[in-house]
Amino acid sequence: MRNAEIAAGTSVGAAAIMLGKGTEEKNVVIDEDQNEEHTVSADANRDISLTQDEKNNIKTRSPSFTPQKIPTHALDQDSEILKEREDDNVEAEGHMWKRRKIFACFWHEKYFLLTKEGILKYHKANGTKKSKGNWDLKKINRVHEMFMGGQNHPFRLALMGDEENFLFGFDDSDSREYWFIKLSKYTNQDN
Repeated sequence: MRNAEIAAGTSVGAAAIMLGKGTEEKNVVIDEDQNEEHTVSADANRDISLTQDEKNNIKTRSPSFTPQKIPTHALDQDSEILKEREDDNVEAEGHMWKRRKIFACFWHEKYFLLTKEGILKYHKANGTKKSKGNWDLKKINRVHEMFMGGQNHPFRLALMGDEENFLFGFDDSDSREYWFIKLSKYTNQDN
């Protein structure tokens, strides 16, 4: 029984016992005078910042990569995605990983469609008939590129607005760059 309690972490001091330490608390003293200053070189893979020229030209850049689309034959005849395609109202579409609002440690793959009015709609990954939600990108003030090495979907885009923020993940930099260019065209960010 005791081993089960320790494994479950329900026993008092279970973590300390598992680490071979006693259950009594220890005080930690930090002496700021012993801190040392070190020069650390920038890691280009940690944050992919834009140059000033890129910032000036972002709304006119075109991506060299295009993500895979759900084939038309795989969509229902009354699908919103199919209707937007037929109306020639699609600026961009493809899969992205979306961070959940509740249990934010989880990611869900969704299929996104950006309309020419700047509305970002998302569907289940298989492209369900109706969108699960949508956002007006004119309410977004900034799109920020990030790289979070060692984590799931490390290439990220953060969309920041006055009312809401969104975090999207990608497994490669080309997909992120594609969506960065497309989404930035419709936001209120200063370039």
